[in-house]
Amino acid sequence: MSVTPSNREDETRAHRERALSTAPDESVLVVKRLDLGHEDAIRLKRMGICEGRQLQLVQKGDPLIVRVVGCRVGVSRRLAERVWVTPCPSERSSPPNL
Repeated sequence: MSVTPSNREDETRAHRERALSTAPDESVLVVKRLDLGHEDAIRLKRMGICEGRQLQLVQKGDPLIVRVVGCRVGVSRRLAERVWVTPCPSERSSPPNL
C-alpha cells in the first residue's frame, strides 16, 4: 500500500491530536472533537467548549482550568480525557476569542 499525500496529511493530523488532559500548560489549542455522550457534550458546549473553538490550558489538575471565550472554566479530568485538541496554528499570538 502506498501513502498518498492526503494519507500523509491524515496521519500527521492524527499524530497532532491529543486529549486535552495531556496538553502542556499554557498551550493554545483548537478543539477538534468531543468524544462524549450527549449529556456531557451538551454540558461542555454550554460552557463554550465545542468543535472549532480555541482555548488555552491554564492549569492542569482535576479540574483542569481552561480559558475559553474570555472566561476561565474548570473541566473534570474525566471529561478532559475525551476532548480532542490540536495546537493552534498561530500559537505564538493569543487567539482573539481568549
